[in-house]
Amino acid sequence: MKLFAPMTGVSRVVLAMAMAGGCAFSQAATNQDVELPPVTVAAHDGVEVPYNNTGVSVSILNSEQLQKEGVVTMTEALTRVPGLYTTTGGSSYQRGSVSYARIRGMNSADYTLTMVDGMRLYRIGALAGPVFMGTTDLFSIGNTEVVRGSEGAVYGAGAIGGVVATGTPQGQGKPSFKVFTEAGSFDSFTGAAIAQGQVGKLDYFVSATYERTNNDPTTAAPILDRHAAKFEQWSEAVRLGYQISDSTKLTFTYRRQDAQANQPQACATDYDPVTFAPMYGGFARVTDYYRTNLATMKLDTQVNKIWSSSLMVGYYGFDFTDTYSPLFTGYDTFDSNLRNVQIEWRNLMQWNKQHRTTAGFAWNRAQFVSNYETRNLENTYGLFAEHMYSPVSNLDLSAAARLDSSTIWNELFTYRAAASWKVTGDKSPTRLFGSFGSGYRAPSAFERFADCTIGYSRYKGNPDLKVSKSLGGDLGVEQRVADKHYLTVTGFWTRINDQIGATADYSSWTNYSYATAVGVECSLRGEFGDAWNSGYTLAYTYTVPKNNSDQQLSYTARSVWSADIHTSPIASVTTGLGVTAASGRSAGVGSHIDSYCVLRWYARWQATDNLAFHVRVENMGNDRFVTQPDYSGNSTYDIISAGTAVYGGVTLTF
Repeated sequence: MKLFAPMTGVSRVVLAMAMAGGCAFSQAATNQDVELPPVTVAAHDGVEVPYNNTGVSVSILNSEQLQKEGVVTMTEALTRVPGLYTTTGGSSYQRGSVSYARIRGMNSADYTLTMVDGMRLYRIGALAGPVFMGTTDLFSIGNTEVVRGSEGAVYGAGAIGGVVATGTPQGQGKPSFKVFTEAGSFDSFTGAAIAQGQVGKLDYFVSATYERTNNDPTTAAPILDRHAAKFEQWSEAVRLGYQISDSTKLTFTYRRQDAQANQPQACATDYDPVTFAPMYGGFARVTDYYRTNLATMKLDTQVNKIWSSSLMVGYYGFDFTDTYSPLFTGYDTFDSNLRNVQIEWRNLMQWNKQHRTTAGFAWNRAQFVSNYETRNLENTYGLFAEHMYSPVSNLDLSAAARLDSSTIWNELFTYRAAASWKVTGDKSPTRLFGSFGSGYRAPSAFERFADCTIGYSRYKGNPDLKVSKSLGGDLGVEQRVADKHYLTVTGFWTRINDQIGATADYSSWTNYSYATAVGVECSLRGEFGDAWNSGYTLAYTYTVPKNNSDQQLSYTARSVWSADIHTSPIASVTTGLGVTAASGRSAGVGSHIDSYCVLRWYARWQATDNLAFHVRVENMGNDRFVTQPDYSGNSTYDIISAGTAVYGGVTLTF
């Protein structure tokens, strides 16, 4: 077994998931299904553990399979995960905007940690993680794991709701080259070129992607112009691995994104957009500019039969600028940048078949600076350890603890315990699992030191904010209901004490006494063997996320559905239907906006070994739902999602 496997691109994961039937995510694979069950490396932070041996709730998204189903963006891929509700642009449902992914009612801006190539994309003053999820396509990432629940003991700050972990794929096999092109509605175009493979001791992966779209949301009053939500982006990714010896490997990754996204703004209480329409061409608009650079260097070595070690050094730079239209005369631009440097030394001791221990040290230096004199520099030192124990073959236990020492917040201690029990033996059709853990979220620099005007709103930071701390747990059962058909049901709860939230007038921030999220996740997946290579996935989550005043938390949904069914009537053709739906949605705290149900159809024809054609129709029912409300209470200026869209393209492989 590999120790400290790469976060993505692991050949074992790809092979196992392909053998499991090509589902977009694995929810209940057992040793009877595949010779080698899917493994998770995110649930235990870099250590490979067979999926059905961990007590932690985790889903594995297969990027290659999702692309075959016409899913090419990170935001849409995440909708397949039970317990996760994704909104974009503050719920504006547009490509390229900030993507707020709610894991079990906890949002990605504050309570969900994004990990890319082992680097933390957690903010101290910028929306680093949500921007990555909102702008990233699937061409430059490998498998993605979504770990749900409080993961502070494994990952530190920001992992209250869970962790989204992904990275640049590892090159495998003979050198190959792929070109993907797609065009369609809203003046959309996507082009990607990918080269990857292995040459001797060197493996490589290189990709470059260009994307543009106009999105085209609307309002009841015809005041949004055709390019009100235009998005354009260039992105590149590189991964190089060199096998120095049989026991030592060096890996380098580099990723870059340059993006520009227009964000239409809903009406404020103190102006009427129609009055300004003749002079300024319509609605108020923010143009966001993103630039990110991420680089890592990692050395993995097997010191002896018991001890393996991994040393990772990484850098992440995030530059953000937004510019309001002339409608907001009190505000011109907001510039900010985030610089993270991270070092982690991780060690695994494989004592015997029953016991293994991971332990290590982490250092993170995070600096945030804005043009409004908002500054923050924080050094965090962490010591962490986890012990995994399997007293018998059908029972797996783990316990983890972490001590972080911050130059701002002093010492913060977190812990996690998890268990997985195959009830009637190693090949049991029934598995019980569960976990319990803690986490924390420190106030951002902007929340503490803001002193600026955005639009006509004045923001003033609160330097007396306290750290939010959480407790959470889940208990679930996986059941094989028939051959190759599986049901998973998980109950969960999370409580955050000293929750950080906006004040009543939205001009500052304060600590509220608590917030809670309680709910249940259900998923069903299966395949029909010889029946045209058909399969399906279904996920449903019911969540009650509320604050101490019994109000629903902002940009959450009570009920979320996602489903997909696919079939291959002939070997070279795959087609399928999908649905994403949400109800009980909120915009601001305690507010309510309409439900939606978005249907999609896709088809792919592998004409030759080197040529494939695809087509997809999004929002087939032309559901025009409110994505961002008019905060003045006049529904005339609600922003409404774009309608039906058709896309088609070609993939060439050499």
